[in-house]
Amino acid sequence: MKILIVAYSDSMGGAGIAVTRLACALKSFSECDLEMIVLDKKTNYDFIHKIHINKWTQKLKMWVANYILKGLVKKSGIFHSGNFFGSREVLKYINSSDAEIVNLHWINNEVLSIKQISKIQKKIVWTIHDTWLALGTQHCNYQASLSCLDGTKINNFVKNTKKKYLRDIDLIVPSHWLKDFMSNSDLCRNWLVKVIPNTLDTDRFQPLDKKLCRDILNLPYDKFIYGFGVYGSEPAYYKGLDLL
Repeated sequence: MKILIVAYSDSMGGAGIAVTRLACALKSFSECDLEMIVLDKKTNYDFIHKIHINKWTQKLKMWVANYILKGLVKKSGIFHSGNFFGSREVLKYINSSDAEIVNLHWINNEVLSIKQISKIQKKIVWTIHDTWLALGTQHCNYQASLSCLDGTKINNFVKNTKKKYLRDIDLIVPSHWLKDFMSNSDLCRNWLVKVIPNTLDTDRFQPLDKKLCRDILNLPYDKFIYGFGVYGSEPAYYKGLDLL
């Protein structure tokens, strides 16, 4: 089976890390013929290819998109994407490939426009990492606040564009919370949604003896220890920092 994975990055943020771990795991199966394409490549994997587009055109698209959305970002404090323009080079590469399945991941930052997604001539399986698909321009990963769900003209326009062009795409989500959110949304309520947790390299991440680990890290044996991590330097209240 030939699979083409499409993402913005092979390393940026949680979604970029997750998709590369998945691709590496799939490559370990001899019966899986896999290729991955990105706009932002930082790793050295030979099966990951950077799609070359005119950098000045891409910068202009991003500037216009960010200008349109900057008011929403400032108001809510969360990231927004419009997927207004997309990249013709990415769509052309997808449709000219011999892949049987196209596995979309985080394809914001104008990788593909919403209309371009509807023009993909392959079976689509979309692995989503937040709630953007079911909303307007907002990227949320928590019980959405009113600021996340505000009904501005831009949000309504993008949401209606999704309803117009996107039909019955199979979705993969990493959590049951996200499955419930997508299954109860206006756009995706009748779509197939499957929970598949994010991939981990168990040669690197594996349980070890607790006493040994605490000795190495110079941690007390009799204390319960919490771990908390968040990507980025902004206040992480929407990821539970205030609850912690």
